[in-house]
Amino acid sequence: MIDLLSRAKEWYCNGTFKSVGALFTQLWSIHIFLREGDAIKQVPLLFVVMSGKSVSDYVAILQRFKNNMLNNPVVGHLIMDFEFGAVITDAVHSKGMFTKWSDVWLEDVDTYQKNGGMAVTDVDNDGNFDIIVAGFNGPNMVLKFDRSSGTFRNIATNDSPYDALRDEWGQTTSVAACDIDGDGREEIYMINVNREHDSLTSHPDKLFKWRNGKYNDLFADEINIKLGFQHFMSRSVACVDRYGIGKYGFIVSTYANNDQDMLKFVLIEMDEYSEYNDIEKGFIVLKDSSEESGLDKIATGMGIAVGPLLNTDGKSDIVVANEGNSLLKNGAHNFLFHNLGNGSFVNIAGQLGVSDENEAGRGVVLADFNDDGLFDIVCVNWNGPSRLYLQKNDQDGHRQFEDVSKAEFSDNYRVNSVVVADFNNDGQLEILFNNLGEDGHPQSNVLFTATSRGVAHHPFVRIIDIGDAEEIDGYGTGAVYVDVDDDGVLDLLLSHGQSQSQPVDIYRSLSGQANNYLRVSVLTKFGAPARGSSVKVLTKLGRSLHQVIDGGSGFSCQMEPVAHFGLGSDVPIKIIIQWTDGKQFVWLPSEKDINTTLLFYHPLYDMYHTVMNTTSTTLRTTYNNKTHTHREL
Repeated sequence: MIDLLSRAKEWYCNGTFKSVGALFTQLWSIHIFLREGDAIKQVPLLFVVMSGKSVSDYVAILQRFKNNMLNNPVVGHLIMDFEFGAVITDAVHSKGMFTKWSDVWLEDVDTYQKNGGMAVTDVDNDGNFDIIVAGFNGPNMVLKFDRSSGTFRNIATNDSPYDALRDEWGQTTSVAACDIDGDGREEIYMINVNREHDSLTSHPDKLFKWRNGKYNDLFADEINIKLGFQHFMSRSVACVDRYGIGKYGFIVSTYANNDQDMLKFVLIEMDEYSEYNDIEKGFIVLKDSSEESGLDKIATGMGIAVGPLLNTDGKSDIVVANEGNSLLKNGAHNFLFHNLGNGSFVNIAGQLGVSDENEAGRGVVLADFNDDGLFDIVCVNWNGPSRLYLQKNDQDGHRQFEDVSKAEFSDNYRVNSVVVADFNNDGQLEILFNNLGEDGHPQSNVLFTATSRGVAHHPFVRIIDIGDAEEIDGYGTGAVYVDVDDDGVLDLLLSHGQSQSQPVDIYRSLSGQANNYLRVSVLTKFGAPARGSSVKVLTKLGRSLHQVIDGGSGFSCQMEPVAHFGLGSDVPIKIIIQWTDGKQFVWLPSEKDINTTLLFYHPLYDMYHTVMNTTSTTLRTTYNNKTHTHREL
């Protein structure tokens, strides 16, 4: 098979590419998926010589290559899928971690405006992730990657089914998505802020649901207007399944005056007991569950992160970074809402040492930095020292957090958001500070690597070369990661705005192509992303890697709902999934599972979702979000 492809490459390079010209400056990769018996095999990257032409010229030439390959009598009938990859030569490769890719992937989309946070979800329900970009002084955007052209397009246009998501006058700052009614499709919450932080917004938040072939605002339904709770002084939003039933609520942090009880944090959920619910037709009665859950606090709330931080039963806890505002009579102490197991929460940030009373909190992320199976907390502060809280058990077996941040990590950065992920698949986590510059006071983004030294030691954290994503003059507002082109390497999107219009930028890490990886997607019993669930991977070299399916993190953002593990040269030997209801599933991966995306359904999926002939013991190995093999465990 490889010999056939090598010959095809030789034929093509000796033929068509000669007509391009003699100036060869770039190498483009091509991903080809071939049928080999009953299996699908991903062929190693093919590197094709290109000349220094425009992106449209590149795409046209590669399209010609694709057509020639598909029509080739020797290999054409074996090709199942074909996808263009990345430019990978020194001529365009940044020396640091990230290489800017906006001119390639975003050449057809005008993103220049003041943009806020971003969220990764499947907006059009086609099985591929899209990126929602909050527009502060313009419309919201939904960026969809078009695999035929190798570029993004904005599908939220006038007269499209996604027109309502544009909400052009809302001044959206934050967005999150999750399934609130158990229909298997994620609803979308958008926070709108178009007045000062200490007064009600004149343009309310929106909660969009797919109904009658388009997105509709549930807050605008008559039954929900009467409840009168859609006007909040909102700042950030995330998703939490507090009962572990596979249905989520949107927790909304507010930026409130301490004298205004009506501006407490809110928790928007479906009213399960309302007789007016009609899930099949898409009519949902909403309620604010903040008081009954213990989340009705008053603060200047900023970033939110959700996951099984303290619980061994999978129940989600909530961490909120608070800014503090003396004029609004609010302190800056953070919240750590511990889930008591019955759907109610208690704030124990002070007892556990993460309240950080004197700093202006911004973004927050949960991650395991020392392979002990406990989630740690990164909390970044505006113009103050950021924190890396390492979780541990004290001598009495009680949980505590220790701030192990050192040197540059605790310097005073104007951090707006933070992202933690393994961008080069070397098995170590990177921490990116997305900083907000101001006129006359530029603030570059900063990238750290956190090397795990095992359970008994603190991680070794140091600054590394960020490459093109440094953005010396950037007005950073949001940051998300997602594997855009399904090459197994995470891509980084940075949004900008607040005080000055700037475009969204995309960055790739081109140094991790040779490293192993594993991606794990987890679904609820209703078939939606199981945000807040956790995935643990044990490796042959003795490591224990642990991630949460993101329900919201950073500041005003939400990452792709996939647990992405870089492995370097290591290989996985066991995968343990735990859902928010505590149910677990263990899978022993084989060699063929390395460098793939594995999709796991909740054990009760077949009881709640009978449309598909699929059971809880089905594992799907996916390439490019298309299912090629099904195996019963």
